[in-house]
Amino acid sequence: MEKAMFKYFLYLSLMFFSALCAKTTYLFQKDFDQGTYLIDQPGTYILAEEITFNPQHGRKPYEVAQVSPSQLKSNGGKYDDQAFGLGFFAAIVIQASDVTLDLNQKTIQQSKEHALLQRFFSVIELANVPFIPGEGPHHFGPKIVSASKVLIKNGKIGRSSHQGIHGNGNRFISIEDVDFEDFEVAAVSLNGVDGLRIKNCTAKSREDVLVLGIFATTQFILPYLDYLVESGSQTTLRVDGKEISPIEMRNKLRQAILNVHEDLIVKNKPTIDKFAHPEEYELFHNAAGVIDGNCYGFLVNFYGQAVGGFPIYHQIPEDKRAKNITIQNTHVKRLKGKINEIVAINHENDALVDPLNAIFQIHNTHPDTKENLSILIDADGNFLYKGNMASNAQALVAKALKNGDFKQSKLDLSRSNITPEVIDWIESGTHSTQKLTFICNSDSQFHLNKGVIGFKIDGAYQATLDNTTAENIINLSERGSSLCGMYTKSNPSATLDGCGGPRTRGYSIAGSNHVSLRNCSASHLVALCGTATGFDIINDSSNVLLQNCAVTDVLAGEKFERNHAPNEPPMAIGFRIGPSAHDIALIGVHASKMKGFSGEEIVLDESSRAQLK
Repeated sequence: MEKAMFKYFLYLSLMFFSALCAKTTYLFQKDFDQGTYLIDQPGTYILAEEITFNPQHGRKPYEVAQVSPSQLKSNGGKYDDQAFGLGFFAAIVIQASDVTLDLNQKTIQQSKEHALLQRFFSVIELANVPFIPGEGPHHFGPKIVSASKVLIKNGKIGRSSHQGIHGNGNRFISIEDVDFEDFEVAAVSLNGVDGLRIKNCTAKSREDVLVLGIFATTQFILPYLDYLVESGSQTTLRVDGKEISPIEMRNKLRQAILNVHEDLIVKNKPTIDKFAHPEEYELFHNAAGVIDGNCYGFLVNFYGQAVGGFPIYHQIPEDKRAKNITIQNTHVKRLKGKINEIVAINHENDALVDPLNAIFQIHNTHPDTKENLSILIDADGNFLYKGNMASNAQALVAKALKNGDFKQSKLDLSRSNITPEVIDWIESGTHSTQKLTFICNSDSQFHLNKGVIGFKIDGAYQATLDNTTAENIINLSERGSSLCGMYTKSNPSATLDGCGGPRTRGYSIAGSNHVSLRNCSASHLVALCGTATGFDIINDSSNVLLQNCAVTDVLAGEKFERNHAPNEPPMAIGFRIGPSAHDIALIGVHASKMKGFSGEEIVLDESSRAQLK
């Protein structure tokens, strides 16, 4: 395997040499002031100064994330209408081959304002679109053009509301001497990459995230309300005996965004003002200040979005697997998250969602009192809808869709599935006549909750990690909801049992083959209400070698309390081998300073066939 990897990266080096000989372009702040910088030609691109991405500054806050109509190709602009349908999704888009991006010891980052108002963003996107066709919360276009033979080096990639670097279907990517700071979802997330080298990099996640995911739901539903207003829709939604029109609903959401922007950006307050804007505080305030969804350092995944369960190798087509991965001298220095479990209404084993695939949220609680905001539950388990501004907007759009109000619209409504029965329940103002059932273990976009993970290797063939560390990996998540009972699997994409959000892992190797980790370590792993594991070999991973790897300072379940939910009593585990893993070898590994609610295991071999030396 090492010989093959050497030849592979020799070829990669030759490709980089040809890129270095190409045209050189210097990038200045002015190149980003109107929007995303598109790299569609080979060459060397060098940051000439510090870059803060904040296009459209000065527009109304609810318009900042959107691309101006004049900038779209349909009106003579340079941005594809579909690809940029949800706004500027990256500061730099690379969709060419033979590209070197030299950060030149500078920082490129999303501004604090843009990170608040565009919650879907990567500093660098390695394709013309952020999702492969048919995936994601929107139809981004019929074709993906993925970058290849790209070198990104020598600087800092800063604040991002999602990833530092993201891509699908890339080939021959090298990331060297880059420090990632203040990302929310991942420093690097590459799906279906073939030929990846990450060397001399560090990662620290963001700890000043001031809003929950439902704030993005409020923003992304606005274009649908705009259309209803502009087209003269007569549909209204009756909530608590009052009819809400599209223009009233739109104005409500716009004002909420203005209020949040005023508090957090204009006045630079540390939180939404609970006295001036109590409704916004109740719904959007992020008390923990960290991401409320899954959080990773470095993620490699098979081709397609990494939002489902840990993969099973034999179920992944060979041409979709990530391949030829090398990560050297790379360190996750701090990673912290608090996964906010969003309980979804179950309809035919699927969640009720809006057109952007956001869960129809009715289980919101007050950040201080934990009182239910959006529903009341009687003694018999029946539910009375109270609603919130986001769920009301989602329901109004669903009702308008049912009424045929979007027939002339170009907006993508294919994902919306909020049923007429649910609309009838909302408008009746009475308790549900049929008991609602739910799906648990998901975030606000119906992504499966998997927790906080330093290095996540999924669906990969031939991966090598050498001299890497995962330290200060902290999961503040609370125990799972009891609304779904003691389930084995609730979210239909789950491949592991139980509630995944509260778990912490230094490293996870899932559905992967021919993986070696040498001189790797995990330290200070914390899961307040879940199991914490240093190295976790998951599903049918095979031919995995861990050599001279160490785990220390693991704390699991310090805040755990038993309830009627599928939370396993948390354990502190050094090395875990799952029951279907095979051909696993652990050589010279050790673990120390571990404390778990239900005990500790240096090596937990559920396969009963790992080789320990």
